Amino acid sequence: MKHRRHLHLSAVVVPMLAITAILTACSSAPSAITTHGKVEVTVAPLDGTSTSNAYPDINPGSQVVVINSDNDTIATGTLSFQYSDTVQGDSDYYTFTVTVPGGLPRYGIEVGNGHGTLWESAAQMKAGPSLCLGDFC
Repeated sequence: MKHRRHLHLSAVVVPMLAITAILTACSSAPSAITTHGKVEVTVAPLDGTSTSNAYPDINPGSQVVVINSDNDTIATGTLSFQYSDTVQGDSDYYTFTVTVPGGLPRYGIEVGNGHGTLWESAAQMKAGPSLCLGDFC
């Protein structure tokens, strides 16, 4: 008489489901971050110039570039003009929105040409970064 062994399907499926759940949990990428940033551009009243003359590369539609630690571009956006203030000098205020991948140790934000890079943490990106160019920064 031959003995047959029966493999119970549950003995295979349950461990496989557990392994799949663990792998999925370990490999899921952090959620993307949509950040709403602000840019202030200022010049002192005694400078004898306006923000548009001092920073001709900063205006509505100017590009905002976000880079990672390897200097790779990970997101771009554009500046939207909000308002001007001439009470204590000449100041223009802009906003921008970009969506960046989550989970990076830092994010570099560049606005205009040659003004440097502002490095922010993920928490700062979630809170909304504020950049300032000019005399009152």
